[in-house]
Amino acid sequence: MYELSPILKNFLNEKGIKTLYPPQIEALAKGVLEGKSLVLASHTASGKTLIAELTILSRFHNGNLEKAVYMVPLKAIASEKYSEFKQLEKYGLRVALTTGDYDSEDEYLKDYDVIITTNEKFDSLLRHKPTWLNDINLVVVDEIHYIDDPKRGPVIESVLAKIMSLRRNLQILALSATVSNVEEIASWLKADYVISSWRPVPLKEGIYLNGKIFFNNGEVSEIKRIKNNPVLDLVYDTLSKNGQALVFTNSRSMAEKLASKIASAIGGKLDFLLDRDLNKMLSEFENSSNARRLNEKLINLAANGVVFHHAGLTYMQRKIIENYFREGVLKVIVATPTLAAGVNLPARRVIIHSYRRYEIGKGHLPIKTMEYKQMSGRAGRPGFDEYGEAILIAKSEYEMRILQTMYINAKPESLFSKLIRESALRNFILSLIASEGTVSFKELVEVLKKTLYYTQYRVNEKELTFKLGKITDFLLREGFVNKYRELIEVTRFGKRVSELYIDPLTAIIYREFLEKADPYLTSTDEVLFTMSLAPDIPRISVRKHDRGNIEYFLLDFLDEAQIDPYKFSFLSEYDIACAAKTTMLLRDWINEVSEDSIVEKYGVGPGDIFGLIETADWLLYSLSELAKIVSHNTEIITKINNVRKRVKYGVKEELLELVTLREVGRVRARALFEKGFKSINDLKKAKIEDLIKVPGIGYEVARKIVEQVKMK
Repeated sequence: MYELSPILKNFLNEKGIKTLYPPQIEALAKGVLEGKSLVLASHTASGKTLIAELTILSRFHNGNLEKAVYMVPLKAIASEKYSEFKQLEKYGLRVALTTGDYDSEDEYLKDYDVIITTNEKFDSLLRHKPTWLNDINLVVVDEIHYIDDPKRGPVIESVLAKIMSLRRNLQILALSATVSNVEEIASWLKADYVISSWRPVPLKEGIYLNGKIFFNNGEVSEIKRIKNNPVLDLVYDTLSKNGQALVFTNSRSMAEKLASKIASAIGGKLDFLLDRDLNKMLSEFENSSNARRLNEKLINLAANGVVFHHAGLTYMQRKIIENYFREGVLKVIVATPTLAAGVNLPARRVIIHSYRRYEIGKGHLPIKTMEYKQMSGRAGRPGFDEYGEAILIAKSEYEMRILQTMYINAKPESLFSKLIRESALRNFILSLIASEGTVSFKELVEVLKKTLYYTQYRVNEKELTFKLGKITDFLLREGFVNKYRELIEVTRFGKRVSELYIDPLTAIIYREFLEKADPYLTSTDEVLFTMSLAPDIPRISVRKHDRGNIEYFLLDFLDEAQIDPYKFSFLSEYDIACAAKTTMLLRDWINEVSEDSIVEKYGVGPGDIFGLIETADWLLYSLSELAKIVSHNTEIITKINNVRKRVKYGVKEELLELVTLREVGRVRARALFEKGFKSINDLKKAKIEDLIKVPGIGYEVARKIVEQVKMK
């Protein structure tokens, strides 16, 4: 048994941990507390985060921790980890969370020992080269399997390659529940590894067919066919044994339909579904978003112990669902696979409703084994269940054999570098040149040799040089860099693009617009449309019945537009259609169309609207910053910034002053305006008793408004 220091023992006692799990003991034996790099591949809830906490705490109290960075793939996970790691402050460590603003050096972080951040935010910090960067000597990469993701993977890989180039005595701790080629990943990171199949709650994987579950351990379990529907019968069976169920399905619309079906067929019919905390939860849902119809839908379902969960919900709605499921108030969640991505939410039984997913241009394809393992890993609640169950559904014996081969008996796919894609490599190379200012071709090759791409694909130096030459030629041709023999120097334009953390292709579109934009001819729609063409913006899916409106918009818009989207060979017709739909949605948003109407009209959720606004804010800021280099036209910069403010708050121009007040959003600002309070000066003359007559403004909000306007 590994002997822990008194401070680590005290830390574990405070958490109520008496003994460590086998994978944790193995990790300690590999020297992780002494600064050895490690890839830890063990199941969900096997205590991987605890190893990171112990490593940070141990190295800090031994005096050999300069600065630790904890990287995660999602902002929601970053917030969750920050709450956990705040406990380390009792032991003298200073913990910070940073996830926003990609155009910042965050110099204040020099005063912190532990930085919790997203992969993208850390990548943007590396591009700005803050003074504290060289202090980092421990990097924890949570969910390392995301390196296989086409979008997120290149970011993780480029961050690790850059940081490994900066520091020799760097400790890397990579964590995941689903890595098949652990040895290969460990070899790349110059790390040892731990592979463990141990789980705190044993997992039984099975396939449901004709009223029976056939488990991988040979057991066969009979399920009463009360509803004659596999999902309903499996859920009913789980609830009747006082368990909770997670149902994974392939789309948002299906998650909502299935949740309704379960609620109407089963919800409220079992005594234990009624809980004394129900009213508190329902009142929280009532105020969880400005999309009232969605709130009502969640309330009606949650009253029956059932709810759906997907990325279209607001952050608050997802948190309410997760908290009340953990407390046992909610019994069933029907979710898209986003819930399996790092959120700690175990259930007695996981049911995979559909193992196929629609992909544009490819049709319905089976999900990866890795994704199945991520979902099935949620089965079993430590401290509550003796075992967890993950159930797939088959329609025939033939399909059952296929599911056994593809998922139950299969290992997760190996992780492969996605930096092989030219677009990913282009971003990486520009960031390398921009962060150094001037580099030699040879230096770029040396950093590329630190990548998983180089390790896995055994690229020889000649091939690497050819690929690198192709990319640097593109960057030179488009004005991102200059070349002097063997030296490559970033231009002012190229450096700013890298600092703004936008795709070089986005910058090409924006430059084209800014070179032509006449402030007198440029409409708000054109600013929004140009911004929406960016490869960086999340694409809102175009449905069949959207096409008529999109065609009408484009015909009308392109007649007057100063930019021709069809001239960019890297934009597909679908990209342009998505940009048109995004423009129409944002136009409605800034003209104060209600969230309910936008949700209904565009087939999005309030979570999508918020995500789009957040990205649009960043891209409009980037557009105005590039205008300072490309056009120097103050009028066009003012116009872009004005559109940006309206997008941020979702208001017409006349309300921009009012929405700067805390507690005053787009709805309250409009109500104040309609009652004659059209400016801060108007509000300075108002009393609390005047303001509480305005719809939507109670005493507490009125008091805060009065206090604020006194200070202005």
